[in-house]
Amino acid sequence: KKSDWGSGFEGQWTVKNTGTTALSSWTIEWDFPSGTAAGSAWDASLTKSGNHYTAKNLSWNGTVAPGASVSFGFNGTGSGSPTGCKLNGASCDGGSVPGDNAPSAPGKPTASDITDTSVKLSWTAATDDKGIKNYDVLRDGAKVAT
Repeated sequence: KKSDWGSGFEGQWTVKNTGTTALSSWTIEWDFPSGTAAGSAWDASLTKSGNHYTAKNLSWNGTVAPGASVSFGFNGTGSGSPTGCKLNGASCDGGSVPGDNAPSAPGKPTASDITDTSVKLSWTAATDDKGIKNYDVLRDGAKVAT
């Protein structure tokens, strides 16, 4: 809920693309408990079947570049919270996609070939069922290499 005024509320969903390729379209589905309902929406096409809602992108906001986000909102009534949220068929609760396990931790780094201006770092690679994209090397909390 973005805002609540007792007898109603303004709801908002945000789709953030954390992947490496653009989304060409998006569909969000969720359920509200009995007594809670969504009404008019903006920046999405909203349909309802019982307590199940489906929001689809409009022609101008379907493409979401990597790292970008798009939001839509709606007016609602009742005090319930959404459940069963799905983005393009997968869980949209910020958790992992079904079948996507967290990667293992990489091994402890070792430094070699140390000079005044460089160092060679090496470690045992992490493993993951979807593969490891890259590692970020931090110095004092700031990224210095990828």
